[in-house]
Amino acid sequence: MAKNPRQIIDLVVSFEKDLAAFYADLQLKPALKPLAKICRFMAQHSAIHAEMVANYRDNAVVPQIDTKPLETLHDRVKTSLRKELAATEDIHEAALKLAQAEEIVSQAYAKIAGHYAQVADIYQMIAGKFNALADDERSHRETIIREYERLKQTGADLTSDEDR
Repeated sequence: MAKNPRQIIDLVVSFEKDLAAFYADLQLKPALKPLAKICRFMAQHSAIHAEMVANYRDNAVVPQIDTKPLETLHDRVKTSLRKELAATEDIHEAALKLAQAEEIVSQAYAKIAGHYAQVADIYQMIAGKFNALADDERSHRETIIREYERLKQTGADLTSDEDR
């Protein structure tokens, strides 16, 4: 199901909160006692990520564009300009009115383009934040692997009570 930017942010906040709770629960599991420190670390970082991403909401406000001028222009071209040009026999007057209408249309399209450029800037900024978060998650993966390797090298008991 397609989601708007704020819904995606809300989903990620929920996901990070669930991860924080998951890691908090894992640290209490006797079989994972050697990883309790890393689980606490991950629980804290997931909670921090949830907060960080929640703050993205303020940046995910996509500006609205006032379409009333375009609707008015559209209506004017459909009605009055059409009537004016149908009634004229003066090619000079017709050419000037058509040129003026095209200029007004070009200004409207430039405004729309500016709106979409602004929206793109907002999405680029949010994308940058999520890329930084992705980098942080990759760093967490490396932290977990390093901690596990360290535990193996120190001879820590990595077997669960069930394996004994």
